[in-house]
Amino acid sequence: MKKDQENQKILIEEEHKSTQKKIEQVNKLLEERSKEALELAKKELLEEEFESKEIKDALTYYSQSW
Repeated sequence: MKKDQENQKILIEEEHKSTQKKIEQVNKLLEERSKEALELAKKELLEEEFESKEIKDALTYYSQSW
């Protein structure tokens, strides 16, 4: 009985590791694929003409954290 519990625990741990690895892979893919779109949006935003220097400065500051 105890051996079965140990085996079940090992299987659950292995499944958890596999799930964690898949989550990490998905996160990496999302980062890679969204990077180009984010850079394009940042470029468009920073090329926009604004009458207010404060707005331009605020957008520049905000976009630095992307």
